[in-house]
Amino acid sequence: MARDIKMCVINAEVVEEIRYIAGSQSEIMTRIGISWNSWIKVEGGMPIRLSVGQRLRMRVLERLEDLPGLGAKFPSRLPGEALDRRALERNFLKPVTVSGGTDGSASRIRSVQQAREMTAGRQQAAL
Repeated sequence: MARDIKMCVINAEVVEEIRYIAGSQSEIMTRIGISWNSWIKVEGGMPIRLSVGQRLRMRVLERLEDLPGLGAKFPSRLPGEALDRRALERNFLKPVTVSGGTDGSASRIRSVQQAREMTAGRQQAAL
């Protein structure tokens, strides 16, 4: 019997900025609150559990001062505000529902470099 699993994909524009604070494999949990395996999926544009995505969003929103590039991607229209926080929160993740098992693509990725290469390949194919 297949069951639906609530998952999400993190906005690629946000991932570009998070890289700067994610740190190494040993630092990632304390810095952004997710495991290295989840980070590899995030880097590859693959779904992660919704609860993990929400925790990541919360941690990133706590560290906005360390991520000035987000202001350029989500600019505020208010004077004196560099970042539209609400726009960032709305666009941070995209909920998806995965039914049944997995297609195995997550198990093929073993490193952040492989995840980035996979993402780059998908972007090239889209052009």
